[in-house]
Amino acid sequence: MRGNKLLFLAAAGLILMGCSVEEPDVDSGAGGTDAGPSTGTDAGPSTGTDSGPMTGTDAGPSDSCAASDTDAISTVGCNGGIYGSTEMDNQIGGACTPDGTPMMPGPGTCTAGASGTMAICAADEDGATTGRCLYTCPSATDYVSNGACPSGSRCFNLGDFSLCFRDCNSASDCFADEMCDSEGSCVPVPMDGGAMMGTDAGPMMGSDAGVPMADAG
Repeated sequence: MRGNKLLFLAAAGLILMGCSVEEPDVDSGAGGTDAGPSTGTDAGPSTGTDSGPMTGTDAGPSDSCAASDTDAISTVGCNGGIYGSTEMDNQIGGACTPDGTPMMPGPGTCTAGASGTMAICAADEDGATTGRCLYTCPSATDYVSNGACPSGSRCFNLGDFSLCFRDCNSASDCFADEMCDSEGSCVPVPMDGGAMMGTDAGPMMGSDAGVPMADAG
């Protein structure tokens, strides 16, 4: 779910809600209008019908990664299959050397993405010498899309921005410090005070480190 991904990212110190993540500068054509005649009519047959899909969208290839927030897992592997558990420096999810600040991250040493994506070397504190490569992608109407993300990953619309997450079928497809979420994507294992989120490093709930409940007299 969208909220879970944001929670995982924040818990791992990779990106904060206050972080300035700009959308990639994607040219939408001439003001976003149709490239056809100036009347705005379709360039198809004289009947005015669209030569594209029945939905009236562009006649180009459909997005095989498109999915809603209720069936995101249905498009796992749509963009070149599963990335795999081998972490490579300066690639998506891999270690990188940052060149900005946590609030204003730059690409650092991350490999440049395809047109439409933007590489970010996200570090969790000022002066950090190591970060993690993230890729932003153009926000689509659908919760999940291809978004020109690196092979083996998909673009997730998180509201204020969209990010590429690597696909997985199980934790074995993710890096050592990640888990495979319910949407089939690798996310950082959230930590809470040194323990996994939801666990408690203190006494077991309901237990009492003092005297037993029996009468001590």
